[in-house]
Amino acid sequence: MPDVAEAVAEFAEFIKKAWAALGPLFKDVYAGHDESRCLYMDDTVVCTFLAVTMLKCRSRNAADGCRNSEGMAASMLYLSGQGWWPEGEKFTTACTGTLAYRTRGWDCEKVKVVNASLVKRLMNAKFFEKDRAFGKYYALAVDAVHRDERRNGRGERLSKKEKKTIALEAKLITKTGMAVAVCSEGVEPYDDKKEKQDCEISAFKRMAPVLRKLMRKYPLCLVGDALYGCDSVWRICEGYGWKYITTFKEGRMPDVYENARMLFDGGVCESGELLKANGRPRFGTMKWVVDVETNAEDRYRINVVYGKVSIFGDLTERGSQKKPYEGMFATNLPVDGLDKADEIFCWGRRRWNIENVFREQKHSGFGLRHRFVNATNANKVWYYLMQIAWTLWQMFQRGFLLRLEARCRKMTQVLWCEEMRTFVRHLGCVLLVPRYRLMCRKNL
Repeated sequence: MPDVAEAVAEFAEFIKKAWAALGPLFKDVYAGHDESRCLYMDDTVVCTFLAVTMLKCRSRNAADGCRNSEGMAASMLYLSGQGWWPEGEKFTTACTGTLAYRTRGWDCEKVKVVNASLVKRLMNAKFFEKDRAFGKYYALAVDAVHRDERRNGRGERLSKKEKKTIALEAKLITKTGMAVAVCSEGVEPYDDKKEKQDCEISAFKRMAPVLRKLMRKYPLCLVGDALYGCDSVWRICEGYGWKYITTFKEGRMPDVYENARMLFDGGVCESGELLKANGRPRFGTMKWVVDVETNAEDRYRINVVYGKVSIFGDLTERGSQKKPYEGMFATNLPVDGLDKADEIFCWGRRRWNIENVFREQKHSGFGLRHRFVNATNANKVWYYLMQIAWTLWQMFQRGFLLRLEARCRKMTQVLWCEEMRTFVRHLGCVLLVPRYRLMCRKNL
């Protein structure tokens, strides 16, 4: 049987310590708000949202469904540090409507800074030290996601294109599959009057200076799909001193691709047979060519790595070896041997970390693509808070929950969250805290 009580106790301790670091960062977000006439402190409202999001409540109705329980109310007040409660007032948890009302006036750019500050604290604490590309660069995967869909307001009749809300994300990726949000930029919705749709590259051009400002002190390496394998993105990276690894396909830069293909076919390249036993054993062929000339006016050059790699023991349902992965990547990183080429190839493939995270946030309970609130500013704030909760959840799940999962291997993350929510709703996580237990007795 899973030890839910132990998981809840560790969860409470983790949130308490995390909020001790996060709480001061939010002071600037809700600066100027008068809490003297409010039942819940701003810290309580935000901390409650982060906790219920980490427990994968999926929707506002599910999050509000347990707000009147003694265990949940006492737990949220304890975790957020609200040590007072009005005499005779019914003991409850802050509902999502309270958060929706307060976030309408918040500066979403400040919430974005809080999210980046959390990631930078983890970087300064050496949390990602073993996951640097080439032992030096923090790898950021860049891709867009269908965030949610707008609802029709009063007198509005939005088309399907106008309803779609898209966000461009830059997430720090690791060798173990993690992906934590660092920066986000909205892709403008389709304008029916102008008959024009904003694109990811335009959003990247807006996000790049913001990302540069937030992460100025850290060496970065951007990892992107074939859409970002173009001159404009490469030049931005070069201008900011960033490294890049982008998928390289024929349709995006046909002339440059043809130059690289001619060098590969003509044998004007270096190659090596790959046989790696560390991690998942893999074998295959690697080729690389340096100083491929582009068709830009200044004729700057890039390096290209090609690989055709299989994994030992990666079998189909019929028991045969799966087809090898074949791909080509463009980079400005130096390629001076088989090991360097292999590492570039591996980091190019790790771009899928961000796709896996998008899928998990959509289908495992975080509510991505669900429109929590229709007010535009509040909706952006909720999205950034969701990304903060996702970072915290990955830290908790990989730091503690994996050890409990080893004892009970059939417990999925969703099942763990369901069991923990039930435990908190009925029993709470502060049963041994006398002050909060006394508050419950007085007010219920």
